[in-house]
Order: sequence, then structure tokens, then C-alpha cells
Amino acid sequence: MIRQGQRVTSSKWVKGIIGITISLGLLNGTMFSQSSFAAGESAYAQQVETAQDEKLISEEEALERTAKLFPGLLKAGENEVAIILDESEDYRSTWAISWKEKADSSPYVISVQVDALNGQIIDYYHSLHASAKPIYPLQTTLDQANKKAKRFVAKVIPEIKETDLILDTEYTEYSRASLFHPAYYALEYHLLINGYSSFDESVSVIINGNGDVVSFSASLTNRAYPKPDLKVTKQQAEDKFKEDMQLQLFYIPMDEESGYFSTLSDEYRMVYGDAREMTPFIDARTGEKLLGWNDDNTEESVQYNELNSLVSPFKQPTSGTLSEDQALAALMSKISLPPNATKGSAIYLEDWYGISQSVWEFNWKAQKEAGIQLMTATVEAETGQLLVFNSMIMEDEDAPEPTVKKPSISQQAAKQKSVDLVTGVFQDAAKYLRVENEINEYETYGQTVYNTYFNQVYNGAPISNSYVRVSIDGDGYLWDYRRSFADPEQLEKKVSSLKQTITEEKAHSLMQNALSAELIYIHQTTTDAAGESGTAVKLVYEALINQSRDYYIINAVTGELELVYDESEQAAPESINKPTDIAKHWARNQLGMMVEYGILDTDEEGRLYPDSSITIGNWIDMVSRVETDSYNSYYGAGMIGTQRELEQAEQYGYEDEYSSYSFEEEWLEIYKDEEPEFFEQTLTRDQLAFMLMQMLDYDKLSVFMSKDKDVTSLKDYSSIQNKGAAALAIKLGLLTTTSGKFHPNAPVTKAQASVLMVRLANLQGKLDTPLFS
Repeated sequence: MIRQGQRVTSSKWVKGIIGITISLGLLNGTMFSQSSFAAGESAYAQQVETAQDEKLISEEEALERTAKLFPGLLKAGENEVAIILDESEDYRSTWAISWKEKADSSPYVISVQVDALNGQIIDYYHSLHASAKPIYPLQTTLDQANKKAKRFVAKVIPEIKETDLILDTEYTEYSRASLFHPAYYALEYHLLINGYSSFDESVSVIINGNGDVVSFSASLTNRAYPKPDLKVTKQQAEDKFKEDMQLQLFYIPMDEESGYFSTLSDEYRMVYGDAREMTPFIDARTGEKLLGWNDDNTEESVQYNELNSLVSPFKQPTSGTLSEDQALAALMSKISLPPNATKGSAIYLEDWYGISQSVWEFNWKAQKEAGIQLMTATVEAETGQLLVFNSMIMEDEDAPEPTVKKPSISQQAAKQKSVDLVTGVFQDAAKYLRVENEINEYETYGQTVYNTYFNQVYNGAPISNSYVRVSIDGDGYLWDYRRSFADPEQLEKKVSSLKQTITEEKAHSLMQNALSAELIYIHQTTTDAAGESGTAVKLVYEALINQSRDYYIINAVTGELELVYDESEQAAPESINKPTDIAKHWARNQLGMMVEYGILDTDEEGRLYPDSSITIGNWIDMVSRVETDSYNSYYGAGMIGTQRELEQAEQYGYEDEYSSYSFEEEWLEIYKDEEPEFFEQTLTRDQLAFMLMQMLDYDKLSVFMSKDKDVTSLKDYSSIQNKGAAALAIKLGLLTTTSGKFHPNAPVTKAQASVLMVRLANLQGKLDTPLFS
């Protein structure tokens, strides 16, 4: 998925560098919320620099500002308040204010950060609200949380109107609804300014399931935005985008992964995608094409060229496993190391990284200005091919800062060295690889490093995620060599059956028809003639495909417009949260919660069959899903739509349909020798009572409850096998009786199990030990 602010070239797309990583980082232990200022950092650096003589607000002013917005917080008196001026960040100073208070004898912390330059509240955190036990059903829905969050933001930052807050719905899927842990809604907003979106201005709010604000964080640049001055129409912008579009044929794996260290994809698609980066922005005032978030607007198509090598191609030295000397000789005839490099140990590994690959690993070290360069090479023991070469610098703390050294070779010379190296260490490189015309250059430890990429091809078309990268340092020595390469024979079996049904011209037309333009503000980094950087706020047209910022392609076999990797193939919250057959059911609220939290699943038509009986295995699965939720919630993973990792549990004699997380629990130890048929039995109320006492660690206590009057007075007392367990289940309010009977042999339905789950959740905090840690 391509997100706002990412510049993605087609070469990156082919190598599979697509998507975003979202980490909530909240509710995981002690937290003091800190703004990220991804876009606003340079703004504050500029602001502080230009206003360095401007007086920072005082401690009293910061407290007054906070007390005005949160009048109940300072009632304990200043002796309960800790406030410090935090100047650890170069680009801003903040007043960090914290309170320690008590609720029911339990201490909790409230933290607020105030921008010391302008008095703006930028962070807020309330630990009591973060750990608040949810009430069932939840007191706040997502829509209600959204409204509360907007009201809170408008209160904290009066300059922002509620109508200017645009919810980025992509992030709401990381909200967590949990039975046994605090529920929360994670809401992120960007701002409308002058009626147009600015993704560089954002605020985030977390609301718990009871409707309390857990945290707030603002990432605002406080820059002046230009008034709209539209000299280019929407139609003109779209025409320019379409004119700029170029497509090329690619193969992409369906599972986003292939290559050396991962399993070859079972299925590929033949697609048309960008041959180079399509112009993402057009200045709405000047009509200038803007290629990204900086002012480097140089356009260059990514081309794939045949290898024009000056050395002979790789040839396997001998048959069978190479000796250490043979493997080393084969390698050293193809690569160059610094003249002062000294060889270290050599290791033979029979099963390298668990992929049934035997290799030789060699090590060297060389003295550098910044410290010691450590080098490692991995050579395939059967063929002598180089698999990996990497370098790292062990810095010398006493060494002076290394001087930036002028490279002794040019980009093109480094590229030729890379082509020659790949030809010499990669079998049939000329057949399976094409070199990109684009070369990346960067500096590390005072020296220049050149990156050259080689893409795997099939019939001339690049294979996404399948590449070789060679890095040559400024002195012409090998710095790094990596490969992620699909086995050619296996690859051919997968892609040879794909038959192209549409032409490039037709694909181009389809993509153009799906293109549209939208006005947004961007913050573009600029560099003047003196090399000084700055930031310009511009109103631009952004190119969208299918009204989306996601990355689309044309399937060359079906002719359909498709997402490059369609995340909607997983169950969407809208489809799993609305069972179709519980509207009038007596347990509809509890059943809905089970589906919402991922503890029960509907079928393709949304049916849950609430009155169907469950098996012993089904109950274990329900419990394991709750436990998996407890595990995943620590990392901020949402239960809604979460893919649970279900591993095999052969030692317990049944299939891998239950989470292995549960099998570590002591209460399941009694079942380890049971045959698979046992878990396929219908769960009865008698069996359920027994399992509940095991889960609650009351199985020993239940032995002494078999003569309790709550169970002896039942009409079917003699039919109950686990009498003490039934008595305790009744006393705890988990299982109930009807007409003076326990009905021990009655099957447990999905509806009854759902109600029981909620009852268990409401027992939390009342037990000596938590049901789920």
C-alpha cells in the first residue's frame, strides 16, 4: 500500500518495498506520549531558529494554560504536580507536567506536554483511563469515540474546528475490542486547511471502551498556508498525469514474498505497472510537475539492460562439495577486498538458515579510519556461488570523526564492477538478470557507497521481489552483496501458464480511465543555491487511481484493475461484525461481541447458527482465541480481523485447528493423551463445568463442594458427574439452573458459550488469579 509522503519508484516496487508499518506503541507498560513530528520537525527547527530571541512561556503560564483546559487536574495543589522544562530536542522546548493521584488506593499518572514557545498542548496521557476495566456491553461505539475525540481536540486546540478533522479510517482497524483487557479506539486525523487536506498536520487520540480519553498527541507544523491560487484546472492536471503515465509488464507473487530466504510463491500474476514513477503532484498555481516531497524533479525512466560484462561468466569449479580452499579460491578470483584485509576463521554449515543449504562462511577484518571493518562472505558449498557478502564497522570511540573521502571511482565504474562481479559469482546471470540503469549513492563512515540493482526476469519481464543488490565502496572494493532470487525452474512452472490477453495500449487506456486528481497541501523540502534547505507549502493536485492512494496495477491476464496486494482478501470488519441470523435472538448482544472480538466466525453468508451445539474442541478454540487476543493486544494488534497463528499440537493427538498458545496452560494437561475423537464430542454442561474449574484453578476446591446444598438440592443431582464443579459454577454465576435442574447432559450451544464468556469477563478482578494474564 502506498501512503501519502512516500516516494516509490518502479524499481522499488519491483523489489517489493511497498507498504507501511504502523505501530501504536500505546498501552504497553509505562508510556509518556511523545509527538513524532515526521513532517513538522524541520518547521520547528526553523521556527526556533528564527524566533530564538522570543521568550519561552513561563512555568506559571504553562500551568495556567493546562488548568484552563483541564480544570479538575490541579485541584490537588501544586505540591502534587511535577513540572520540568524539557530542552532535549534541538527543535523545540516543552513544559512536561505530570500528576500522581489515587483511585481506590491505586496510584495513576496524568501527563501533559505544553509547547514552551507557543503554549500549545501537544501531548496528554491518562494512565487510569488506559487501564480501565471495560464495561459490557461497551459504553462507547466507534462512531461515539470519533465524536468524543473530535470534541477533545477542539477543546485542547481551539484553533482547530471539529469539521477540520478528517478521520484516517485506515488506522481504526488497529483499535482493539477485548473481553479480558481494556478496549480502546485508536483514531488518527489529518487537517483540512482552507478546505483542502494537509497530511503533514495530524493529531491522534485514543478513547477507551468506556468513552474516556486515554491519550492525545499533536504533530503540527504551525506553518502559514498559502491561500488557494488556482491557475490549473482539475481537467488540465488529469490530462498532464495521463500524458505522463508509462506502463510495463511485470510478474508479481501473490503472497508478497519470494526469493532466497523465503518460500517461493505458489502463484504469480502477470501485470502492467508503472515503468517509472508517475508524476504524483502538479503545482496548482504554476502547473509544474512535482515528483515528490523534495524539489528534485529530475525524471528518469527505470530501464532494465542486459549485462555487458568484461569477465567470463560463472562456472562451477567442480562437482560435489567444495573444500574450504576450493570455495575460497573460487570466491577470491571474483571479488576484491581492501589490501590490508586479513582473513579470519572459516566455518562449514550443513543447513544454512534451515533451508537445506550447505555453505562456507569466511571472515575478514581491515583497519579503517573510523574503526575496524568486519566482512563476512557466504559461499554455496555445492556450486561456489556467492550468496551473501556484508560489511560492518566496529567504531573506535577514540578515533576522530572520519573525514569525507572523495571516491576514487565514478558511478559508472562502480556499476561496471557490479556487473562483472554478478557475472562471475551468479550462475547464468546474463540469462536471468537485467541491470537497472538507476544507481543509488550514499555515504557511510566517511566513504561513498554505490548500490546497483539487478532484477530477475522471465522472457524479458521483471519479477517483483526477486533481485540482486551489489554495493561497491568509493575505492572500488565490495561492500555488500544480497540476493532475493526465485529458483528459475520453479518460477517457470508458475508463470509459463499465464497468457497475456490485453495489449499495453489497452492497459494504458484502462489505467488512464481510472485516474483522477485531488487538491491537497504538501510541504516540499527545498534547497537553495547555497545548499541551505527549507520548506515550501504548496497547494497541488495529487494523482489518484480508482479514487485511492493505494497502488494499482492492470492484470494482463484478466484485464482487470487490481490492487498490487489486496488486503481486503482478509475478512473486513464490516463483513464479520454483522451476523445475519441473530437479530431476534435472546443472546444477540453476547453473540455479536463474540463475532466482533474474533472469538466466533460467521460463514460466507454471515450466518452464525447461534443455537447449534459446540464440541469440546470448539470450546478450547474459543478460549485460545481469547488468549491470543491477550497476547496480540500487548503489541497493539487488533482483534478485529486478526489472523491468528495456529500451530500444530501433535503431542496432544489432535489437529492444528486450535491455538498452540492454549496448550501451554496447565488446565489442558489432563487432555494431552486424548485421541482426536474426544475433542470432536459435543460439549455438555457437565463437562463445561469441569473445564471451567480447571481454567479458574478451582479444580481441587471443587472436590470439597460436591455436597454443597446448591447442587444437592437439584432434582438431577444424581446425574451430575462433576458435582463440585457444577456447585462452584452455580455459585460464581457462570452456569444457572432451570426448574430446579442443572441439565448436566444438555449440549452447550454457541449462544450459551457466548453468554458464559461475558460472565467470565465480568469475573475479572474478583478472582485470586487472573483468568488470562
